[in-house]
Amino acid sequence: MDRNKFKLCSVEEIREAMTEFKKLKELNDYSQIREKFFDLFEVFPMSIMFNDTHTLKHLQLYRACPADKVLEWGKSNLASYMGPPKFKDVGKGRANWNGRNVFYAGDSPYVTVVENKKLTPGKEYYIGQWEIDVEKITEKQIPISYLTLNNLSKENPWNNIIPSKEEMKERLIDNFKIEQKVAEFYVEMISELSTLFVEDNESYNLSAFIADNILYSNNNEKHMPKILIYPSVESNKNSCNLAINPDFAIEYLSLKKVVKIKVSEVQENSFKAAYRQIGQIELGKIQYYHFNFDRDKARYKIDSLQCRCGTKFKIKDFDKVTMVENNVTRSLKELIDRESRKWVKEEDLVEYEKAIFETNGIAIRKVLEVTIPLPDTTFDYVKKQHSALFCEISIEQPFDYIKENNILVGMKPLVEYKPLDKKHPLIKDYRTQVL
Repeated sequence: MDRNKFKLCSVEEIREAMTEFKKLKELNDYSQIREKFFDLFEVFPMSIMFNDTHTLKHLQLYRACPADKVLEWGKSNLASYMGPPKFKDVGKGRANWNGRNVFYAGDSPYVTVVENKKLTPGKEYYIGQWEIDVEKITEKQIPISYLTLNNLSKENPWNNIIPSKEEMKERLIDNFKIEQKVAEFYVEMISELSTLFVEDNESYNLSAFIADNILYSNNNEKHMPKILIYPSVESNKNSCNLAINPDFAIEYLSLKKVVKIKVSEVQENSFKAAYRQIGQIELGKIQYYHFNFDRDKARYKIDSLQCRCGTKFKIKDFDKVTMVENNVTRSLKELIDRESRKWVKEEDLVEYEKAIFETNGIAIRKVLEVTIPLPDTTFDYVKKQHSALFCEISIEQPFDYIKENNILVGMKPLVEYKPLDKKHPLIKDYRTQVL
């Protein structure tokens, strides 16, 4: 259909027609919903943006599955983390009609877990980290649909990516030679569909119809979107979810690793969880490892040292500096290490999900200022008696992964999960061209 040749509605007419369309929310008949929609509007406006393919390498996708479901499907099987097959009847979701499934994901580990709803302490989840294999995509740009207009919270970092209504209107007019009144119609329709999409929180009949028209209609055409991005209702619209056509997911998505967590505390815009296991992809299967923290493997570096009396020590090798403590000769480093360990607490180990997802070994680093009392202690190389030392110490705490058939030792640090940060590389290096 010619973009400039169809029945146009004013803003008021669009809203009136949309109010009429919303009355069908309890209608569980796809054909009737479709017929009514095109009676009201004649055209389904596609909110499509062409995104530079190379920037999608920053788009990390996360999909959480309840632990009991994963164990039922087989936790070493990669298919257990993909979701249901394309045409299996598993019921409607916000972005899929029954029997026409999609790959659901979130933009962060936080949102993919809270989308499971009924998040309570004690629940366990497997979180899979996925990436789009951009090397396999031959096109320089990939079409993505957004249902986000006027529907993101101020804190949502996707605000820095997605054009506003006015920007979208200008791009339609300038780039695609669409008449102004047609552009206004398109943008208003997309805005109304975006609002309806996130408001349909019960039957999902209307939101599923909208998503189906985006992800399944004319899907063989290269310019049609394979990815739909929309606000996460469960995160108060602070994050975004993605619904992906399963054909695209199977061909271009790659599972990088899986982390098993146990929720310990739920807060308003975050939750804390302990790591249980991490799964690495090995020979087409997932090998699980336990997360191990051992205080004895902590490494310390003394950056500066001075006494309360004002004496500054310039010592290169603290191991060689010995002292007498309670008639026992010890090295100065031994004393400082011992005292410093008291300052490394479990709550210091919250350098969180970024490390465990992006590295195979984790190290928490912290700089401490420690005061160490020195009663009845003398240094071999210093004649003067010193009462206390002020140390500035860099501490590095490594973490190990041990296979699950080995004995698990050590602590399980708590990690706080929050929505996607505005400093994420995705937000900095993302390019879109609206269609």
